[in-house]
Amino acid sequence: MKVEDQALLLAAEGCSRAEIVAATGITRNRAKKLKQQSAADAADQLQKQIASAFRAWPAAVSPERVISL
Repeated sequence: MKVEDQALLLAAEGCSRAEIVAATGITRNRAKKLKQQSAADAADQLQKQIASAFRAWPAAVSPERVISL
């Protein structure tokens, strides 16, 4: 496993930047960037899951009967 992959896994588990640096030996700045990337990726994944859930939600009325206000 690459060091950056290991750092991403640690960030996803909620480890602090200091813990990531100690476990992987990467720089603090790189750990910060990876942690931010991990959070952004997680938010993007959650948004995709929510969007797909709403696409699968059955409509209560047909689209022809929907009136915009």
